[in-house]
Amino acid sequence: MSEPIKSGSKCTRCGKARVVIGTREETVNNTKVLYTESGCSDKECQDKVDHQLTQEKEKRENIKKEQEKREEQRRANSKKKVAANAARKKK
Repeated sequence: MSEPIKSGSKCTRCGKARVVIGTREETVNNTKVLYTESGCSDKECQDKVDHQLTQEKEKRENIKKEQEKREEQRRANSKKKVAANAARKKK
């Protein structure tokens, strides 16, 4: 088995060399873009980083959902106030 390709950067968590996990090429607006995914050479460290990133992503998604709920509630309350004001003006 060949040795993994080192990416030239160090893991921010443990300081070990990062390795290239995969690459893909994509065309964006007639320009070829090469994406390179890299990870820590220490499997346990990378698993911890992946777990932390998953938790952060879930947290951001939950915050966004809560924000959307508050916005919907604000809009509903605003419509109720407008309707109440309109009813008062008719009297």
